Amino acid sequence: MPFFSFGLAKSYIIKMQKLLEEKKKGSKMPNMRFPSREQVAAIRERYPEGTKIELIEMDEEKNPPPGTIGTVIAVDDSGQLMMRWETGSTLSLIPGVDSFKVVEYRHVL
Repeated sequence: MPFFSFGLAKSYIIKMQKLLEEKKKGSKMPNMRFPSREQVAAIRERYPEGTKIELIEMDEEKNPPPGTIGTVIAVDDSGQLMMRWETGSTLSLIPGVDSFKVVEYRHVL
């Protein structure tokens, strides 16, 4: 059974609302389609559980500060990286929306 959190869903909705507001102002909007199963599988392969990530930028009210390190807990069915940040936050990352870099890969055999 997939992991689901109302906090994560709320975070995703807030991010999408902000993107829609920017679109109304004339900003370019990223691709809003959900990734295919194949794309989600590729994201899961690229960011396996345990991968360490450094946050560069996240447009979210309660985001961890830039430079915060987090660990990938899982990748959900919409391709979001479910995170556990060193600040205690569990706010997810959305590849293609949030800016981050991998600090340490966890190789899965």
